[in-house]
This record gives sequence, C-alpha cells and structure tokens, in this order.
Amino acid sequence: MRDVSREILPVYQLLPPLLRNMAQRRYGRIVGIASNMDIPSPSFSYNAAKEARIGALLLAAREAWKDGVTINVVAPGPVEPFASLGEAVEHCAHGSAWAERGRVTPQDIADGILYLCSNEAKYVSGCVLPFLF
Repeated sequence: MRDVSREILPVYQLLPPLLRNMAQRRYGRIVGIASNMDIPSPSFSYNAAKEARIGALLLAAREAWKDGVTINVVAPGPVEPFASLGEAVEHCAHGSAWAERGRVTPQDIADGILYLCSNEAKYVSGCVLPFLF
C-alpha cells in the first residue's frame, strides 16, 4: 500500500487545483508519466502502484474532457542499469550506439509529449503512449 500511496497521492493532491484553473480557461493539457505495463517489473507492489497511477489519470481524463482539458500518459519501458554517469549520458545522446540500434531516445519521448500538448492532439485524451527501450 505504501507504493500505491506514493504513486497516486500526488495525482489526487495536484490535479484538483490544476483542473480548477484549466476548467476556468476551458483549456489544458496534462501528461502523466508511468511505466509501460506491457513490460512489467518483477515487483508486484511496483506494478500495482504504477497501474494505480495510470488508472487514476485515466479516470481524471474522463472527467476533465468536458472542460476542454486533455489528460494522457506516457509510459516508457524499463531502462537498463548504467555503470556510470558517462554511460547514462551516452545512452541519451542522439547518434549514439543506442540510437543506431533503433532504441527510443529521450528526444523521442519529448517529441511524443510535445505532440500530446499541441493543438493537433486536442481530441486525444485518456491515451497511454507506450515507449519501448
């Protein structure tokens, strides 16, 4: 329950004030971050907590839609552990060996978030956008 509380309490504490402001403006974009549950962790409590976060955000998306607010989730897959900061930076760099193998880069995730925040995605709400690393 501690893992679940850690994942969903921020959603329930932060969303109401944000949604009130966005509803008054009749516009808003919220993009949550969760895990790609197609590639679950070996930890049951971690998986349950991440599913709870996704569920809370998707329930809020249904309610927020009537006020012109979209709520979506980006869900990256697991990331391999890094031995050093240099290795982590190399993993994130475009043109690196990681990117050449077709791996998702942080820029790819940023591009997905940018799309979900754009006017082109004004009718996209309640979406879970998975990324596989």
